[in-house]
Amino acid sequence: MDTIAVKVEVVGIREEAISDYDRCIALFPNYPMPYLNRGVLYLEDKKYELALADYKMAVELDPKYLKAIMAYADLLAYLGKKDQACIYYLKAEKLGDGAAISKRLFNCK
Repeated sequence: MDTIAVKVEVVGIREEAISDYDRCIALFPNYPMPYLNRGVLYLEDKKYELALADYKMAVELDPKYLKAIMAYADLLAYLGKKDQACIYYLKAEKLGDGAAISKRLFNCK
């Protein structure tokens, strides 16, 4: 199901892609990737709170999912929630994400 949603997303039919991610989440609520991918679509539509909720869910479902951790941290930082972002940059850094180091140094005290 996730593959179908990605294909729809690529050809630019966002509403259909979001609906496909919704269905995928309904079928596999413990699978983090559709939350992350739907969050990306929400972010592109400037629906920041929806994106934040999806990124957070992806991280909660898989606390080692680096792509989700970094997306969550980046959006937190963008929204001015740098203290929270720093927690996730540090987590990503400890899991081996090299980009997290520079983002943590830039955003954190």
